[in-house]
Amino acid sequence: MCIKRKFKKTGIEYSPFEWRFNFSVKHLIAAKFISTEDNRILELTEKNRSIDMGSFDANRDVRAISE
Repeated sequence: MCIKRKFKKTGIEYSPFEWRFNFSVKHLIAAKFISTEDNRILELTEKNRSIDMGSFDANRDVRAISE
């Protein structure tokens, strides 16, 4: 069960988890770790498949590239 919150100005409900998840996916697409043709089906790229998780730094390897 997702926790729902409401925007103060509009009263529209949203889920904070979904909000963070969507932005994370957006950053991974921009950094070429995930590809998508229709924005619904996500596929790991070769860059993502060959990454060394021991030296992976999300700020350096994803955020710095996507912003």
